[in-house]
Amino acid sequence: MIGFLFTAVIFFLIVRTIIKKGNEINNPFGNVIITEKEGFANTPEMYNQSINKLANEVITEELKQQGYGMFDSTMEVEIKKSILGLIVGVIFFIANMMLMFRINDVIAGLLMFATIIPAIIMVTRYNLKKSIYKQFQAREDENMEYIINSMIQRKVNRIPFILGRILIIIGLFFIPYIAFNHETFIYEKTNGGYALRYYVGSNLPENIEVPSEYKGEPVVEIRGNVFRNLPQIKSVKLPNTITSIRGKAFQNDVNLETIELPENLTELGGSAFQNCTSLVYITIPEKVKEIHGSTFQGDTSLVMVELPKELDTIGGHAFDGCTSLENIGETSIKKEVGGYAFYNTRIKYMNLEEGVTQIHEKAFANTAITNITLPTTIKKIGPSAFEYSTLMNINLNEGLEEISESAFEGTLIQSISIPDSVTKISAHVFENCRNLEKVKLSKNITEIKASTFRNTAITSIDIPEGVTRIGERAFRNCSKLTNVNIPSTVTSIEDSAFRECKLLTTITIPEGTNLGEKVFKDSPTKVKYR
Repeated sequence: MIGFLFTAVIFFLIVRTIIKKGNEINNPFGNVIITEKEGFANTPEMYNQSINKLANEVITEELKQQGYGMFDSTMEVEIKKSILGLIVGVIFFIANMMLMFRINDVIAGLLMFATIIPAIIMVTRYNLKKSIYKQFQAREDENMEYIINSMIQRKVNRIPFILGRILIIIGLFFIPYIAFNHETFIYEKTNGGYALRYYVGSNLPENIEVPSEYKGEPVVEIRGNVFRNLPQIKSVKLPNTITSIRGKAFQNDVNLETIELPENLTELGGSAFQNCTSLVYITIPEKVKEIHGSTFQGDTSLVMVELPKELDTIGGHAFDGCTSLENIGETSIKKEVGGYAFYNTRIKYMNLEEGVTQIHEKAFANTAITNITLPTTIKKIGPSAFEYSTLMNINLNEGLEEISESAFEGTLIQSISIPDSVTKISAHVFENCRNLEKVKLSKNITEIKASTFRNTAITSIDIPEGVTRIGERAFRNCSKLTNVNIPSTVTSIEDSAFRECKLLTTITIPEGTNLGEKVFKDSPTKVKYR
């Protein structure tokens, strides 16, 4: 951009001179006369190249004659460079303070990166020659020799300035580390006492103990991000005065092994212990009624969490990715289990109380849960809710209305009775349930969706009156299927619906039923119409 602007200025000067003086160009370089005969072409590009080259040669020769050395500069140039160095140092100071106080690590890193590269470019490009160029552009009617002489009269040695700039930048960079050399607790006033707002220090200990008092009043709260991104922490001791731990308080403390939560704790914020990959065991006090979203997400070493005996809500992703988690105590959930709440854990038990209305998406997917009884208040089972878990038995409640896509895909259930309150069964719900042999369908469904029973072990199926469509691959590769009762309401059987059903020898369908492609391919099925 700087080069483009400089070229544009030179081009402007050349064009203006051509307009004023024709083919002969008088320039401000002493007595030098430039004409077309001396090598100029009749194009702006050649004019730019020639005048830039000539200007550089004139400036270099004049500076050499004036005894200008490689370590010389001018006060004007060095002051501007020093101001730039101060700005860089201040930005580094701000970025390091942000890192120290864990305000926003990403922005802090971007600040440093976005500052140092342009600063280096500007410092290396801005020198005495550039300064003379600028003066030449601003004072085009003056003699170049006069301009150079007037500027180098203020000649200084640039070495002290360079050292000064380096010291300023390094000093500002390290001030936060010097000021907070040891662990420091920073508090702010809140209801009932003080909240721990920041925990800073460049030399923090492995074991932390939070004081119970500050200025004679209790410490009642740990604010968000306070201990976040501190890999040196191994254990934390909190006083019983603490009632609230806010979001991300211990996030990414990858070596945290031990923490005892105070018995008076009532609030545990979202992502509070996210990615604490060394945490093995933790007890949540009984006064906590909600586990917020992502609270323990990604804690791969967590084996046991002693949850309160009664919880209102477990938020989305609360234990997502806790691949070692097996035991959560004997807790009962009264209101909600969020999406991905226990996704990819090893939990084997969950008690849902009356009041829970929905099992959200992938809440128990990829878990070791084997049995579950749903309360009568459940209205919907969300997408992939139990997908590829080890679920063997489930009692679906009367009052359930919808079973979403892939809800039980890949589970170990052997039989299922779908209550008549269910009006919608989505695609892939029982796909790859290879132990599923017996199915009773709701009489109020109107469609068998795609791949609903694909790759199962069902031997017989009664499709209820009112179903009008059997979707593509609905019963594909049901290798033990021998009997299918299709009602008179069916008008369409889609592609590959009964493909690879190797024991299905006969089937009776309504006259005029629309058949898709390869409906009975690789099946020994004889079709009869009624």
